[in-house]
Amino acid sequence: MDPAIVLTTLGSQPASIDRSTAMVRGELLPVLIPLAALPPSTLATWLLPHGEIDIAQRVSAALDAGLEQQAWSLVARQTTPLVGRLELVLSLWNAHELARLKLPGSSNNWLQVVGANPTTAIESDASLALDAVHEMLATIGWPRWSGPLLVVAGGAGAADPYPGVDEIVRPALPMLRYRSQAPGVTPCEDLAARLSTLTLTLTAPPALGWPAWLRIGLEEVAKAKARGEGPSPLKMLAVRQRAGTDALAHLLVAADPDRALCEALCAPLVHTKRRPHLPSFLDLLRQHVEVQGALRLAYDLSLDQLVTDR
Repeated sequence: MDPAIVLTTLGSQPASIDRSTAMVRGELLPVLIPLAALPPSTLATWLLPHGEIDIAQRVSAALDAGLEQQAWSLVARQTTPLVGRLELVLSLWNAHELARLKLPGSSNNWLQVVGANPTTAIESDASLALDAVHEMLATIGWPRWSGPLLVVAGGAGAADPYPGVDEIVRPALPMLRYRSQAPGVTPCEDLAARLSTLTLTLTAPPALGWPAWLRIGLEEVAKAKARGEGPSPLKMLAVRQRAGTDALAHLLVAADPDRALCEALCAPLVHTKRRPHLPSFLDLLRQHVEVQGALRLAYDLSLDQLVTDR
């Protein structure tokens, strides 16, 4: 078979493909092509659409071809922890990226503070924020990213790996910039809130994204946890009681919902006793089940109960 005839077929999808071989239609007969013989761009193009192929292999092909956004999109759609072969693929990318940025490997598997002179206070803030979010969201399939969280300290100067970038939301080496806050919000609270949203974004969101009340409410709960407040179930119940059932129903569809009420609604959903039901609730939202129905199915809760029960 003339190689040129085979090469003309490489621009389109093969007739079939498995983890090691693709079959393409030749002029006379089908042609079997070992995947290892393909250039990176073709391999990625062929593998990415095929959900039956192991995700680690598809992500590896995308990263080798420089298609990072396609790789991150695949990983972010996972609802299971990033372990096994996928973890190895992402760890290799992490090592290459750290080397490219001339950053040292982290002795802490979860956190790396980057800056000219990172201080103990910054490391403490970031650690507390990470612990708060991990405790709140561990049941949704932790870890949600591979490698350490990069926290870039102010005044990083030449050591700044991503100048001018405030945050990078991706499932490998995500980055948040440590920043000064307005009065009333500590840097630790800010990091906790942003980490909560980063984690939620990397947890297979629905096509239209997670509801505003859920994202904002979890941010506020994360802030409270970073402050060491819990938050208080009795305090959250009082907020819901003052608002009433109609206000809670309106909150579920509001584009710019009240932050305090969002916190009061989300607090019982991630309370220690109810936290194991969170994955089922998120999965129902992914399947476009309306929120009140998802609350009943996952938590056996109605809005009326949320106004009367802790």
